[in-house]
Amino acid sequence: MKQNPDNTLFILPYERALLPSEWEILQTEIDDFLNSWNSHGQAINTSARLEESTFLIIEAEDGQASGCSKDKLFRFLKEKNIQHQFPESEAGKFFVEQNNNIVSMDRAGIKMALSEGTINPESKLFPTWISSAIEFENLWKKPLKNFPFLAGQKEIK
Repeated sequence: MKQNPDNTLFILPYERALLPSEWEILQTEIDDFLNSWNSHGQAINTSARLEESTFLIIEAEDGQASGCSKDKLFRFLKEKNIQHQFPESEAGKFFVEQNNNIVSMDRAGIKMALSEGTINPESKLFPTWISSAIEFENLWKKPLKNFPFLAGQKEIK
């Protein structure tokens, strides 16, 4: 696939790290799906990878995936997660590194963990809402202090 900062990313988090054997199963099935994935009859150039053993990242060449093709992808992944009992994360969660683990929290949980000191402004955030390769490069696994909106403050000190 052609590297392009505007390539579309789909980031799908799991509630826990996938085991290597689980990723092997999923990767084979995803690769098979992606080899035939198309949008209005046109093949979509894609790749798939697992980051931190927790985040499935599908990258599609910029502008190739239509709404219908995205729906197909999400239905396929939902079906595979149910079939293999892979632990999908709840929607609306944030993922933060805490004591060398990745934990999911809501916004209130982040505020509480910051005030209790179980995470700090240098704790890494994995922003699953990003949708392009350039956003991934600029925002992925950066310190919480780079995302002051999560703490409900203008600046985290």
